[in-house]
Amino acid sequence: MAMCLFLLSFLFHLTLDASAAAGQDSQAPYTERIQKEFKFYPGGRIEITNGLPGSLKVVGWQRASVVLEAEKVFYHMTPEDAKQLSKQISIQVRYAEISASIRTSGPQQQANVEINTTVYVPKDKTDLKIRL
Repeated sequence: MAMCLFLLSFLFHLTLDASAAAGQDSQAPYTERIQKEFKFYPGGRIEITNGLPGSLKVVGWQRASVVLEAEKVFYHMTPEDAKQLSKQISIQVRYAEISASIRTSGPQQQANVEINTTVYVPKDKTDLKIRL
């Protein structure tokens, strides 16, 4: 009987601890979105350098342009702290009609930040160089 009571007490304590931790961690991520479009002819070269954690998706399409959609996602911080950190994270885009470079950079070792990027490029003969 004493063992059952101890076990119930232990499980109840674990449940309360898990609920408290979930309450602390329930803050929704802060997100900023960026979109950039520019003319770009098939046969050109695009260099993408992603220096921060996150995802990169490249999609071929039938247009003579490039569209960059980027999302900065900040976890486990207040919106004010996220906005301050966002100022230190840059997404640089340089382009001409036949060449372009897209580069993300920011403070290293930021486990609570990710940059999720989708780049739409001309489907025919676009030369890609990607560095992660």
